[in-house]
Amino acid sequence: MEPQPNELINTQRAAESSSSEDLFVDIFQEALGFERTQLLIPQYPVSDIYSTGRFIDFAFISRLDKYAFEIDGEAWHAPGGAMVDPQTYRDELLRQNSLVYQGWKVYRWTDVQLAVDKERIKEQLLLFLEREIIEGTLDGFLPRQQASEISLRSHQTDALQQLENLRNQGKTIALLTHATGTGKTHIALSDAKNMGLRTLYLAHRTPLLSQTQDRFTKIWSNDNSAIYRPRHLKPNTQIVLSTIQAMATSLSNFDKREFGYIIIDEAHHAAAETYRKVIGYFQAKFILGLTATPERHDGQSLTEIFENYAHRLDLEDAIARGLLVPIRCVRVQTNIDLTNIRFNGVDYRSNDLGKYLFVPSRDELIAQTYVNHALGKQAVCFCIDVEHSERMASEFLRHGVQAAHVSGRMGHNQRQEILEAYQTRNIQVLCACDILNEGWDSPETEVLLMARPTLSKVVYVQQLGRGTRPASGKEYLLVFDFIDNTTRYAQAMSAHQLFGKNNYRPGALIAAPPEMIEQEQQQIAKGEKPVVMLTLNLWVNRYEPIDIFRWQDEVKEMYQASELEAALGIGESVVRRWIESQRITPDHSIQLGTRVYHYFKKERLEEIRTTFNIAPITNENIKKRFFEFVEQMDMNTSYKPVLLLGLLKLADSAGRIQIKELTTYFGDFYRQRLEQGLVPEGERKQMSRVTELSENQIESIMLAKPFEKFERRKFVNRLKEITVLQFEKSLWKSLSDQDKQQLEKLASSALLKYYSRQNFTKV
Repeated sequence: MEPQPNELINTQRAAESSSSEDLFVDIFQEALGFERTQLLIPQYPVSDIYSTGRFIDFAFISRLDKYAFEIDGEAWHAPGGAMVDPQTYRDELLRQNSLVYQGWKVYRWTDVQLAVDKERIKEQLLLFLEREIIEGTLDGFLPRQQASEISLRSHQTDALQQLENLRNQGKTIALLTHATGTGKTHIALSDAKNMGLRTLYLAHRTPLLSQTQDRFTKIWSNDNSAIYRPRHLKPNTQIVLSTIQAMATSLSNFDKREFGYIIIDEAHHAAAETYRKVIGYFQAKFILGLTATPERHDGQSLTEIFENYAHRLDLEDAIARGLLVPIRCVRVQTNIDLTNIRFNGVDYRSNDLGKYLFVPSRDELIAQTYVNHALGKQAVCFCIDVEHSERMASEFLRHGVQAAHVSGRMGHNQRQEILEAYQTRNIQVLCACDILNEGWDSPETEVLLMARPTLSKVVYVQQLGRGTRPASGKEYLLVFDFIDNTTRYAQAMSAHQLFGKNNYRPGALIAAPPEMIEQEQQQIAKGEKPVVMLTLNLWVNRYEPIDIFRWQDEVKEMYQASELEAALGIGESVVRRWIESQRITPDHSIQLGTRVYHYFKKERLEEIRTTFNIAPITNENIKKRFFEFVEQMDMNTSYKPVLLLGLLKLADSAGRIQIKELTTYFGDFYRQRLEQGLVPEGERKQMSRVTELSENQIESIMLAKPFEKFERRKFVNRLKEITVLQFEKSLWKSLSDQDKQQLEKLASSALLKYYSRQNFTKV
């Protein structure tokens, strides 16, 4: 049989060098930082418009949008290339069109671009993900907030009790519908007072704020309130009132957990962008929407809007609230050696997994574990790849278990038949590597067999979510984590890693409502065996400490080498040179793909200052340090002196500079050189093609390299308004007019020297 076009595509894509994917991860991290890189999902499974299974190289999913990042090998994918036939190329276009139709934003680069045009790709990523950098987070695989609706009638007196009952049921959002004049504001304010949490009241119109503040004063007389206005100091009061517009433009001034209770008046506007932004930002314990129209004109339910736009619940919190079932965990140690497996900043290399885990004895262990401890329960086995999924289904069948393999490569009808057979319990174990990760809900699943090692917290949570939904008679989800031998820096994600539990008892609760955990611990302390465990044939009254070290979590509170340089106020690559000459030892060094990243504990900052005799920048020496910095002009580009001239020219009396004006100045410098017949910049420098760049792109270039040099030494800072830069106040105050003229001369002299290089004057 001839292979189908999508199978050819999958084979060709797998054949491309995984080092290109490593390089993309490296570029992504440099552009958007370590934390956001951890949110990339490699090899994300999707279906095209004909229900054929496909993969996205890297997916990034947030409340705002879905992004598909694709890495193409030019030899395979270039139109008219010698290695792609027309049918395969057309099939690749179908794949991309399907993603666009399904709402994905698709961005593609070739392996050659990654290798030779790194800075331009970083620039593009910053532009494409600009909204995400400011607003978005990836949380699509975490549990949604739970919303309910209460209808308040004219003489209803039990609304407060209803709200309390909803919270006892684990609900985190309520919509209070009302007829005009029925006292909905009074109910909302009274409920907020009963909870006693810091409260934010949001209204659509400014006049409502003063009216509602008066009512707060009457109901909540012992606590103070204030109306928040942009560009004013943030109120430090128990109650804050604001228009939705004012809050949406000032979110960076507030901590995400600043308010425990949020009231949203006129909630029927909630689908608007400003509401989405605010609802998604704050992580309140309870949100109450007030509206007279629970159904919008477009048919959307407000409860669904609130559930979709609010921040997602932490998984452990959702289980504690009883919204999802408790989780029990068993760790099964294998003797498989994965110490040589390669990984990047996101996950293991998929090709390496297939190579090192092609081990029949491991497959048999997985099947035997199910037979010994969970026989008869509905189970999903997550596998490494399609071939492993097929092997596992055969292994379960060999052990007398009704099992089947399901894959995105199958036709839609065949796939649905298998899923329906599983849901009707004609199949007990479902083996998959891809299709079950996305858009498939299975409340009947009681067991997960985690046979695919992954470093990705996102992927693990995504798979775990397939079994956490409650169902009639389902008391808990039983998770089997298969633990292979790895280095400490390459430990696969597990339930204990996910929930941060370093105490292990086989089969014990790892996530549950507090009262359940307390009851089980009391039974253990008395030497009793919980009845529920007897059916599993695995309860052992032994305590086993485990190492839940994850370098990804460890380094979150550390300085990366470049961040340490910024904290010390020193130049780029200085720390790396110290490490290479063995003058300093990092606390963690991790090789990700083609690069090694070094991390330092923050408490070492003063020790490092002392070792290298680096005096901190103070009000007394900042002017001297600034002149020293300016005199050491970077001659690789013209950007630094051009930026300095713009900063000095455009700063107001307080040392503040509008970014928009500075961007125009920066771009005009290079445009004017072109108009004068002069080369604007070196051939491979980004500003050499200034006429092709948008203002947003010029701003991104300007705020990357040149501004970062000023910012890392805290000479110039970006204000919370985001659109404004400001010289450090003590520095600006110390600069006389004569000093500013001298700085301008230094910058102009550096530019003259830079552009006087041979063959670098005329176009």
